[in-house]
Amino acid sequence: MAEEIAQDSPAIEVCRVEERPEHGMMILQGLNKLKNDKILCDVTLIAEGQKFEAHRVVLVSCSDYFRSMFTSGMKESTQKEIELRGITSKGLDKTLEIIYTSTTSLEGDDIFDVIAAATHLQVTPVIEFCERNFLSGMNTTNFYDFINTAKLYSMNNALKQIDVL
Repeated sequence: MAEEIAQDSPAIEVCRVEERPEHGMMILQGLNKLKNDKILCDVTLIAEGQKFEAHRVVLVSCSDYFRSMFTSGMKESTQKEIELRGITSKGLDKTLEIIYTSTTSLEGDDIFDVIAAATHLQVTPVIEFCERNFLSGMNTTNFYDFINTAKLYSMNNALKQIDVL
């Protein structure tokens, strides 16, 4: 009987999946709106006394630091507020902006705070963003700061571009 049904049934067509590049941006925009409206935020990050609301799942998806913190039983995994030492509030703010929107504007020496925060928090996409945009703010006044920062964070591509390797 089963053989008769199988032979008489039309072939089942395989469904095709359409890739929609704007889908990822739509999700980012939605998550950023939730963060800005403080909806479903489940953690508050504190840097230099300034508080930043965020979603643990978003942080874990972008940061090895937060993945370890929130999934390995550390005391911070259950805390509502987490104080982050060693990074500036500006660096954390810009890092979160890149995580939640994939863009930011860096003015003056902002990149130093952002690369320090992103490296400390192990946020690879932000580190890569900084490396791609690192030299755009360099001038004769801050030249040595850029060289020292590039050396500190092993930014070899930047060092090659300014020819100090």
